[in-house]
Formats: sequence, C-alpha cells, structure tokens
Amino acid sequence: GQTLNPTGPSKHATTCRKDCLRCLKYIKLQLRIHGAIGVHVGFASYHLKTVLLHAIVKRPDGWEKENLVKCVVYVIEELVSSIESRHLPHFFIPGYNLFDPAVFKGLEDISTVKEQFLIAKEDLNNGRLPEVLDAFSPSEH
Repeated sequence: GQTLNPTGPSKHATTCRKDCLRCLKYIKLQLRIHGAIGVHVGFASYHLKTVLLHAIVKRPDGWEKENLVKCVVYVIEELVSSIESRHLPHFFIPGYNLFDPAVFKGLEDISTVKEQFLIAKEDLNNGRLPEVLDAFSPSEH
C-alpha cells in the first residue's frame, strides 16, 4: 500500500476538505454560542463530517483550495437535503441512519439548524461572509 503524506506533492495536500469542515464546524459553534441552536438539539460535528464525506464521494472533483466557498455551499446543500429527508446514512455503516428518531434526539429542532445553515449559504452565495463567521473577516484599522 501507498502512504499518504499530507505535506507531500499529493493532490490531498491541495484540497479544501479540512478547511471546509472547519468552516462548517465554526458555523455550528457560533450558532450554539449565539443561541440559535441549543445544546439539547443533538446536532453534532459528526453529522457535518458525515455529510462532508458523502459529498466528497458524490462529487470527487472540485475540492481545490480556491473552491472553498463553493464547497462549503455544496456541503450545506447536502446537509439541508439530509435534514429534509430525515436521512443521513452513517458513512461506514450505510444501513444506519444518523437522523433516525430512535437514535437522534432533537429532530423537532433540526429545522432550526437547517434554517441557520441556509442563511449562511445565502450569505456565501451573495459574496458576503456569514454573520457567524465575522471573526474571520479582516479588521479595518
């Protein structure tokens, strides 16, 4: 087998996948901090990572660093689709639905997660940094 070296000349080192997950997790964190979604909702970073993994498999190309915003928007679209269908297969155990009401606590509040991520998507599509990402915007001196 071949060993991947994330700092070597492989394609892996030039992708935005990790940065995409970081942005999504930061959006989720800011939504929690600002009270838009509560801790009780049960929506975890693992759900975001699972959506990202499925998105990469579904569309393996286009994950270059310069496409970060497009990729974040794409993953948000995939997240919204999973929320609407109430179906998010576990990446390694496909028959296990992470949004199954028997295991996912907080389905009654998941529409709030969807709404907040749609707001972030709209901001990104309009060339604005979502409010929840204000910490990343350059400060004016």
